[in-house]
Amino acid sequence: MRRRRLLKFVSPPSVSRLREHPFAPPRAPWVGWAVLALGLLTLGSLLGAIVSPGATTQLEPGNCTYEPLTASWLSSQEQKWSQHPPVPLVSGAVLMAASYGNPESPGSSLNAILADLAMLKESGAQVIRIDLNFQPWLEQNASLIAELDAVVAQIRSDGLALMIADSASETYWHHPLSWSDFVTAAVQRETTLAKLYHPDYYVLVKEPGWYYPMVQGYPWNPSVESVTNWVDLTQQLISVVREVSPQTVVGVAVAASSLYTGGASTELSYLEAARSMPGLDFLGFDIYGVCDFENTLTFLAKEGTGGKQVWVPEAWSSAGSSVFEPSMISLDVPWVQTVYAFLSYIGAQGVGMFYTDLFAQSAPPPGNPSALLQYYSGRTPVFYAFQNATKGNRMFGFALGLSSVPDACGDPHVTSAAGGPALVYTAPAGSYSIVATPCPGYRFQAWSYEGDISVTATTDPNSSLIVLGPGNVTAVYSQTPFVGLGVVILPVSCSGTAVAMGSSKALGGGSFALTSGDFSLVPGGCPGMTLGSLEATGNLTVSGEQLSVRGPGTLLLVYVPASPPATLFGLPSNFGYLTLGFPVLAIIAVLATAAWGFRRRKTGAPGEAGHRQEANRVRALRTAGRWALFGFGVQVLSFFAFTLLDLRYLWITGYSVSPSVGFGWILAGEGFLLTLALLLYLSWARSLSQIRRGEVRSALVSSRKIALINLLTGFVLGGVLYLQADRVLRRALCGEDSVSGSETRVQ
Repeated sequence: MRRRRLLKFVSPPSVSRLREHPFAPPRAPWVGWAVLALGLLTLGSLLGAIVSPGATTQLEPGNCTYEPLTASWLSSQEQKWSQHPPVPLVSGAVLMAASYGNPESPGSSLNAILADLAMLKESGAQVIRIDLNFQPWLEQNASLIAELDAVVAQIRSDGLALMIADSASETYWHHPLSWSDFVTAAVQRETTLAKLYHPDYYVLVKEPGWYYPMVQGYPWNPSVESVTNWVDLTQQLISVVREVSPQTVVGVAVAASSLYTGGASTELSYLEAARSMPGLDFLGFDIYGVCDFENTLTFLAKEGTGGKQVWVPEAWSSAGSSVFEPSMISLDVPWVQTVYAFLSYIGAQGVGMFYTDLFAQSAPPPGNPSALLQYYSGRTPVFYAFQNATKGNRMFGFALGLSSVPDACGDPHVTSAAGGPALVYTAPAGSYSIVATPCPGYRFQAWSYEGDISVTATTDPNSSLIVLGPGNVTAVYSQTPFVGLGVVILPVSCSGTAVAMGSSKALGGGSFALTSGDFSLVPGGCPGMTLGSLEATGNLTVSGEQLSVRGPGTLLLVYVPASPPATLFGLPSNFGYLTLGFPVLAIIAVLATAAWGFRRRKTGAPGEAGHRQEANRVRALRTAGRWALFGFGVQVLSFFAFTLLDLRYLWITGYSVSPSVGFGWILAGEGFLLTLALLLYLSWARSLSQIRRGEVRSALVSSRKIALINLLTGFVLGGVLYLQADRVLRRALCGEDSVSGSETRVQ
């Protein structure tokens, strides 16, 4: 039964049946083609606004000169850079025998590692860097962990500072992790090592690109090279390392050659973001050739450091197996001299020599234990070149003891002082920043000092330390009582937002105890919202990002909808796409119906002029009714879309959180839409009934009124459709006159 009805519906109608079904397509084909072209243009514009909003990304021009390192280049650059006087800096060197998987190699032993350490101490290195492999902890290799413990203890005993550079685990090269597992492993790894060894320096990220092969899906997985992912990971690492080892100076490094490569690289964007990371102390540039020098200078000139220290944590004249080639070994001595001139030129705070096995011999280390001990007893020309450079640039200083009362509060942190053994630092004469470590349950009271040092503001936990000679400084704390504090967050949908007050965090609707004092205040983010107001009551005071607690009180945070960037039509990107969807659907419906109508177009039989004119008139009436129906459909979609926008707005604002959200305007707008919808519906019903009864002249007036109302109220597409109905009705009126004239002539 359904099949027969379908066939009857799609079969070409006769003239007599046209009178019964007044919904036939227009006769003129150019109208359909015009509507089709307009629809395609409009749809293309909408898709362009949705798919590609915003301006085209501007890429950095490549400026890196990939030329080989030569003696003449080193000489010319040293003359240029050495015009700046030497600056005090920390000279470091990699303890290669204890780094990566070397401790697990067959020829390794504790004695060989200690022989390597003795060589580095003799070279004048103040900081011993270990690119610590976490594999022994993953395998729970107690003997190897004990061996590394002994190495770290010897570094401390020798009065040297310890730097750990994260080298992940050797197993990840063969068994890559998913990104989420990689992040979890990194946080666990660095938390464990920082808590175990409390290093003076920690390179949290050793070149993002170095880790890429350790993550599943590289190079096709976009999350591997996502700047956002690496920034989030770094911020987590800063937080966990500082929590377990507050005195550690933390930083990140990038391969300087990867900064400018003809486009906006991940390393460039990552280092730009690192400039403003809270808690990060230094930016590292790993330098191995001409390109690295040039890119480092370009970045510092264009971007600056954001107040961070500048380090070159890895440096050598080349990388990989080429370092043992005679042509490169001959450049090592002038290269060391050029590097130290460069460090003074850029005002760096530290440097780390990487391929330090070349201090001992000009050949790779042997695999035999006894031969390896003999290997580290040698000394090469580059060893003495480095030794001379450290004497000229070494950060000499006075012994500086740091402590706190009570001891549990942790020792203060001194910026720009080179690390030393235990709680003793070495600092040359000068002025330094000294910061008391936050201590839960205690309030900073004053600085106590003795010797040839002084603190400018004794009651300020963030003060300046003046060093004229050796001395000791102590941060004194007093215990403070806990007070009750409540947090209220509106709307309710944002109540899960965490508000950080110092080291404590609270959710909306909760209450907790907090000590009296001053705390940093960092409101959390609520998706789709922005903080509108922040009020403190009771014994709380908020000034900028500082919260002063002097007794019980309440914090009230009110979030309001954010103002996202506008799209092509000036609509918010999060709601605008919903609104832009209804004209797309309407256009598709119009095009589909027009195409269907072209297939159903049929003229009357030849020679029957009266019937053809009557058929044309009937078809025109049907077409006018169809355009009116399209217009009504667009109106319905429009009202539905705008009502959804209003309801969505009320939902995310919690219906009525404050007068500023314009709740009354929303209700007024809904009332206007309801009134307008009723008016247009009555007009449409009247117009459609007139069309069906064949009252062409009356329908013309109604269609024009509806078109005018649509255009004046902003429903442009609905107005255009009703104007099309008006045009077809006028053609029907002409057909009606023609039929009347034909009948007169027949009579």
